[in-house]
Amino acid sequence: MTRVFLVCTALLALAAAPDRRALAADSAIDDAIAAILAREDPIVLDGVAVNGPSLRVLYESRSGSALWHDRVDAVTAVLGDAAAEGLDPAAYHPTAIARRQGDRSDEGVATLDVLVSDAVLRYARDVRYGRSRPRVTAEAALDPTPEPVPLVQVVVEAGDVSAALHALPPRHPEYRALRAVLADHRALLAAGVQWAVVSDGPTIRPGNSDPAVPVLRARLAATGEYTGDTQTKSQKLDPPLVDAVKAFQETHGLGKDGTVGPLVRAALNVGPATRVEQLVANMERWRWVPDDLGTRRVMVNIAAARVRFVDGDRTRFEGPVIVGETDKATPTFSSSITQVIFNPSWTVPDKIARKELLPKVQRDGAYFARQGIRLIGSWQPSTAGDDSEKVDWGGARGAAGFRLRQAPGPQNPLGRVKFLLPNVFGVYLHDTSNRGLFRRERRLLSHGCVRVGGALELADEILSDHGTWSPERRDRILAGWKTTTITLDAPVPVHLMYETASVDASGRVHFIDDVYGRDRRLADALAGHREPPPAEVVRTAEP
Repeated sequence: MTRVFLVCTALLALAAAPDRRALAADSAIDDAIAAILAREDPIVLDGVAVNGPSLRVLYESRSGSALWHDRVDAVTAVLGDAAAEGLDPAAYHPTAIARRQGDRSDEGVATLDVLVSDAVLRYARDVRYGRSRPRVTAEAALDPTPEPVPLVQVVVEAGDVSAALHALPPRHPEYRALRAVLADHRALLAAGVQWAVVSDGPTIRPGNSDPAVPVLRARLAATGEYTGDTQTKSQKLDPPLVDAVKAFQETHGLGKDGTVGPLVRAALNVGPATRVEQLVANMERWRWVPDDLGTRRVMVNIAAARVRFVDGDRTRFEGPVIVGETDKATPTFSSSITQVIFNPSWTVPDKIARKELLPKVQRDGAYFARQGIRLIGSWQPSTAGDDSEKVDWGGARGAAGFRLRQAPGPQNPLGRVKFLLPNVFGVYLHDTSNRGLFRRERRLLSHGCVRVGGALELADEILSDHGTWSPERRDRILAGWKTTTITLDAPVPVHLMYETASVDASGRVHFIDDVYGRDRRLADALAGHREPPPAEVVRTAEP
């Protein structure tokens, strides 16, 4: 019995020995990781500058232990496919990681673990929150980039690290649809597909003949709009080709009339490489919006000059909007509509007052009286009070201290309703007294605010769950010009976005002209050519 006991004890000791050796090895690796993280910032490993502060927080949450062990291959497989998310795999240390994977020394394993951790931190930030996320600039106002450590902690704890990494990108259906389209366009590039260029020339109308028509037919066949006979040499813009042109116009934000003019030619000649850049830019922008857009929400597409009110999965209202001129571009941001103001007055921004209205009243002293515009408070150095008719406007150029307010009425540029949404730009949504402008194909006409076609219909939708709201109550309010403010019980999220590429419910991709040139600037920033300007920008509300 004693002999059996001794044999069993020896076997147990032998079995335990590898565990002790493994523990000793793990401890040495952990010590090596601690030594790396104890270095002064910036920490550089194999030529790679890593994020020391975030790495320390990440490893402290795991008591300083190595994080990846035998899961490095699973991690690098996902990071190596970062292009599928519109990202650059080279940003995630592939060369340094590959070099260290063959180093089995304690320091080598520790360095590998830290490099992988830093790569995952970068990837998590980039794929979820964006690589080139602006703060407050002339173009956008966004919340600061959240710290990616919590995202990586979830990945580390996951049983399936690959699935956890694949769960990091935005969950918005719009983003996922763009990702699928990006894969299709990348496949076109990989296959060397380049569609024919439709040369400049006169406008081709339905039924006309033109030497450019065969090239037009081949071009539309390449992207699927034309499905008829591609062998014909006919130079006539016949009905099947007209239908193809209309289909192309519909998905490119152009007037759907079957006519091939300069704007259609320009859109036709945008190649697949540029479309890939456009898709990547729009995927980046979807990383900037909140994870939760709100069940009831207003979505403004600045590039397309369109607005939608969405309730769950249903679009309850959609219509045209007017957005800022190219030098007064409407910014992108997320906020919430807190008040709906019927029959609003308009406090005229100083720039408009001086540059646009002051010259008019200097030519015609009664102009302000006819428009219902009065002074607010006093005007230094005048004692005119709030009576604009007593001001010597001829001597007002360059004077300081005057402000103007236009009363509600038919001439008021805010129209019958204004939607108040707090933001640093002072931008808001509103009706307009000049509704004929909504018939224009390009609607870059405002000073930055968003004029809404069908604004009263939008107001009805937003207020539909507010107390006893009804069209009848709205009509009573609109019977006169008395300002009426309704504060919402539950603010409605509103997202002003710049979408030049999107996918509709039927799976068709829509490309919109980059009216503000933001795609090009963002593509440059993503390529590392420059960063967006960090300057703080605050703009006064202007319609």
